Amino acid sequence: MRLKMFERKPIYREIAKDYQNARKKEKTKMLDNFLQLTGLKNRNYAARLLRLHGRKIRLNEKIYLKADITEKCKRPGRKKKYDEEVKKVLIKIWETSNYICGKRLKANIKEILKYD
Repeated sequence: MRLKMFERKPIYREIAKDYQNARKKEKTKMLDNFLQLTGLKNRNYAARLLRLHGRKIRLNEKIYLKADITEKCKRPGRKKKYDEEVKKVLIKIWETSNYICGKRLKANIKEILKYD
């Protein structure tokens, strides 16, 4: 019988600490016990959980992934191309051109700006 996620988390945290410091033969036994205890079927997934617990991956001085299933980290989104002023102007042009698609808007934007 599989344990529920909230029941698995404390077990996973405790085993992960020992798993990271163990040797290969010990890890195999620990992983077998963990799979049997939690009821997980995928051995690769279980090993990855235990191996990456508590690790942080940094990119450009920002943490974008915390390898702990209990804490979710906000990932960086796309960088903004336009500031608010440019965005307002683009929306106004788009509205006056009767909401045409971006491809046609790009082609006609020079002509539209000439008349304003």
